[in-house]
Amino acid sequence: NNAIRAVMGHLKDFQQGTYGDPFNGPMNGTVGATTPAAGAFTTLSATGNVTLGDASTDTLNVGNGGLIKDASGNVGVGVTPSAWGSGFTALQVKNASLWSTGNDASLTANAYYDGTNYRYIGTAGATRQYHNTDGTISWSQAASGTAGNAITFTQAMTLDAGNLGIGTTSPNASSVTKALTISGGSSVNTTSAVEIQGNTASADAALGALRFYNTNSSVLQVASIAGRTDTTANSAYLSFLTASAGTLAERARITSGGVMLVGAGATSQLINESSFGATSAANTATFKTTDGNSQPLLVWNSGTGSSRPLITFFYGTTYTSLGGITTNGSVITYCGTSDYRLKNVTGNLSGYKERILAIQPKQGTWKADNAEFRGFLAHEFAEHYPSSVTGEKDAVDSEGNPKYQGMQASSAEVIADLVALIQEQQALITTLTARITALEAT
Repeated sequence: NNAIRAVMGHLKDFQQGTYGDPFNGPMNGTVGATTPAAGAFTTLSATGNVTLGDASTDTLNVGNGGLIKDASGNVGVGVTPSAWGSGFTALQVKNASLWSTGNDASLTANAYYDGTNYRYIGTAGATRQYHNTDGTISWSQAASGTAGNAITFTQAMTLDAGNLGIGTTSPNASSVTKALTISGGSSVNTTSAVEIQGNTASADAALGALRFYNTNSSVLQVASIAGRTDTTANSAYLSFLTASAGTLAERARITSGGVMLVGAGATSQLINESSFGATSAANTATFKTTDGNSQPLLVWNSGTGSSRPLITFFYGTTYTSLGGITTNGSVITYCGTSDYRLKNVTGNLSGYKERILAIQPKQGTWKADNAEFRGFLAHEFAEHYPSSVTGEKDAVDSEGNPKYQGMQASSAEVIADLVALIQEQQALITTLTARITALEAT
């Protein structure tokens, strides 16, 4: 009877989880392979070290596939670990994996490494974040592929010694240290180095902006570059803004037609592009100020020397110089290219007297402000000095606006005629003076 009571007590305690399995181990020992009968036994707990499988090649399946450890030490959560290569230990959660070999580590999505190639876990795209022992971190991606096929990753971003490279694997390849290097690829026409996107219903609002900001509480310094859509012209342009009294104001603009507008005022002063000749592509740059005491354009050469360039003019694909504007620190010199090596001389100047006598000076008033003028009419001047006049008489642009002629009465060809005529007259004066002197002597 005592023996039967002891057996009944042990069976009861086993069902309640108090004791171990007396049929496959000592009293209070580990639970053996025998499956307990249905009852209250729901928990297996222990204190101290617990070993489930003594050998490294032992496998483990917990919760009917909820957690699987394979013979290579790889662990899968909700999935059987993929066939990772030897030397790689991975934690795989569905199609995402964290693996390490040596001191390197990688986080992959839809990818595993079989020791030779990365392969797709499922049929989709794949990404990889790789941490190297040299301190670099790289981000790579691959297009959609078929499960089991080899993957060719493209490295899209690299963090190297604090320098971030986008589109380049060497963000600090040059001698100049850069915090951020962005490579737009070999074709700037189809590839964007930086894309800033916005979402706004206002066509004239900034669609995306790059802002530079000084967080010093005593000084507000803000500069912004914004892409915009002009509601009047229905075209995109690039706007440059700076802060004035805490409010951003537009200072310059590059239009969709490639025209650059620079002004000191608000957006409204720049928004009418047609007033700058932009619609007819008459200008590529315009500098404007509404303050009569400030300069629309300041050119400054702070160097020393007898001939310091201020503005130089070029033309053609070989950048042939046409001259420019220089200073010696005291006066301004306007110099057009006149080197003898650029000219073929055919003789002394002729016809100068006829040309000088043919031009007819005029006087009158300007229509804009009724100010007096004394000078020439461009189309008449062009009949005798065409190189000194630009444009055509009565010309208009595509919208019917006048395209006015320009003229330089002090051009080199006019000066040459004047000098030749003065020399001729001086020679005549010298001759006549000698004759008069001789007559007076007699």
